[in-house]
Formats: sequence, structure tokens, C-alpha cells
Amino acid sequence: MGPGAQQDTLDDYFGDSNWKKVVKLGHTMLHKLKDALPEQQDHHEALDDFEEGLRAVTMASVQLELARDDQNDIQMGTCLALHKGCTPSVLISTGLELEEQQQQMKADRTGLGVHASDNQEGKLLQQNNTLQCRIDTWTKLQELYMPSLAALCVSKRSVSGDIAAAVTTLETIKLWLPSQIGRTAPCDIHLQTIEWKLHYMQAHNALHSLYSNLCAQTAILKYKDRNLCGQGANMRAQNTLKAVEARIDTAASTYEHAHKALIVLAPLLNQTG
Repeated sequence: MGPGAQQDTLDDYFGDSNWKKVVKLGHTMLHKLKDALPEQQDHHEALDDFEEGLRAVTMASVQLELARDDQNDIQMGTCLALHKGCTPSVLISTGLELEEQQQQMKADRTGLGVHASDNQEGKLLQQNNTLQCRIDTWTKLQELYMPSLAALCVSKRSVSGDIAAAVTTLETIKLWLPSQIGRTAPCDIHLQTIEWKLHYMQAHNALHSLYSNLCAQTAILKYKDRNLCGQGANMRAQNTLKAVEARIDTAASTYEHAHKALIVLAPLLNQTG
């Protein structure tokens, strides 16, 4: 068979194959359509789940939602604000921020060491004074929304005695948020609901931070074992790992604290996580 005849034979085979495909195109598309229609709903559900995961809800978005609720209440005249500069959501949000600052102050004081410089001690003392002033101001506003708290604090002091009061530090001051009150004293359900929303998102953010930092820790360890050699490079890697471990401990502590608060608030609000 010459080159021309060989090319003609190949063209005939290719043409026959293409013709069969065209003839069977309707039948093939019908079968594919029958298979695709039942799976359409599954694909839509998977896409919805994927997009829902992309729409990450953050603490800022929850605070924005609470601020909008306050705005609607103010416009409708149903706002329960007892102070012109502090709505219930602002009160609880500030309380959670103060708790985080207390934990940060405790970590800073622990990491200060016994050989701290005057500059380090001065900065820590300034932060301590600022936090103390913020707590004092917040406590005065808290008394407006939780009038029964004064009697509770007096009873707790009488039970604990003067010794416990003497050893109380700024980091251990109890702010008496609704989750810390529980059923021991009356508390507005609106305040409990606000704290539930904030702690719920705080727990989610802590879990996300914990997951991210654990992944980072694993990646750094693998990179360190495979690529680094020498004292200098390994020391820098160790410093990076210490910073990651500190963030892991912070995230774990934050989640543990939020989880405890949610456990207390859940039966009060008939909520589930």
C-alpha cells in the first residue's frame, strides 16, 4: 500500500468514526442528561455548603449585627439602654474585651521574668493602671443593668473573707458577666442572649485560630527537619515555634473559657451549640 492509499484508508476510518459519533449524538446526550438531572440537586447542595463555608462569620460581624439591633430598637423607641453612651450590647462586648485584656496582662506578667528592665516594668504598670480604670468605669455601668449584682458581690465577699480579698489581683478580678452569675442572681435575658452570641463566635474564632496555628506548627516542624541545619537556622526555627505555641495556648485558653460560659448559658436560654 502506497502512502496515498494509506492516507485515504485512515481518512475513511476517521470519517466513519466521526459519522457514528454524530449519528449517536442524540442518544448519548439523552443518557448523559438522564444521569445529570438526579445529580443536579446534590451539586446544588454541595455548592450551597461550600459557599456557606466561605461566608465566614467573625466577631466583628456579630458586633455589627448587635449594633444594628440597637439601632432598630432606638428608632422604634424600644431600646433598653440605661446610659446614653452604653447599650446592653456595648456593655457585654466591653466586658469580654476586658476579660481578654486580663488574660493578656496575666501572660505578660508571667513572661516578664525576674530580670525585667525598668522600661518593661513601667510599661506593664501603665497597662495595669489603664486596665484598672477601664474595669472601674465598666463596673459602674454594669450596676445600672444588673442592680442585683451589688448584693451578690457583698455576699461573696462575706463568704470569702478578707484574706481572699487581700490576694486578689487585677487579673483575677471577677467581672460578673451573665455567664458568671448563672442562676445565683436575677439577670436580664437580653444580656444573656448577647453574651451567648459573642461567646459562640469567640469559640468559633478560637477553634479556627487553633487549627491554623497547629497546621503552621506542623509545616514548620517538617520544614525544619528536612531543610535546616546548623545552630543559627535551628535557633530561629525554635523561636518561630515558640511564638506559634504561644498562639496555640492562647487560642486553647480562649476556647476553654468560651465553652464554659456557653455551658452555663445554654440551659438558661434553651440553646444548643
